[in-house]
This record gives sequence, C-alpha cells and structure tokens, in this order.
Amino acid sequence: MIARGPRRPAAAALALVSLLAGCVGAYGARGTWIKPGNDPETAHRDAYECERHAVLHRSAAMPSEQLYEECMRERGYARPRDHAPARPAP
Repeated sequence: MIARGPRRPAAAALALVSLLAGCVGAYGARGTWIKPGNDPETAHRDAYECERHAVLHRSAAMPSEQLYEECMRERGYARPRDHAPARPAP
C-alpha cells in the first residue's frame, strides 16, 4: 500500500483554479481584449460570462462572435488595435 501524505485543500483549490483558468483561456481564442485598471480575475470572469451568453443566444441573424464582441464592449473592453496609435504614412 502506498502511503499518502496529508491532504492539502490549498493544493486542490489551486489545481481547480488552474483548470478553470485553462478553460477560460480557451475563450481567449476570440482574441485579446483590454480594459484599463481591470484585474485578471475579473477579465476571466467577464470573458467566460460573455462566451456563455454568446453561445446561449446565438442565431443565424446574430452569430456568437458578434454577441461576444458586443458583450465585451458593453463591459468596457476594447481590442488592442482599437487603442493602437495610427502609423504615419510612408
């Protein structure tokens, strides 16, 4: 029989958070969104909630990508390219 050390709830909680963060990271496939002054936990939660909303309410007239983008913009996020300074003409 293999002896096991004491159970560590903190380690289990960290593993769960890491797993959830990995799942939320998959939603990052929709691109990068920024919101000045926002913390990573809130950003992950917002991305997850917008993804869930987009999947549940998509239709032929309103694809999930459009719903996701609208949701993120309504929460104050923008694409980095929206904030990029204009490049001077050559």
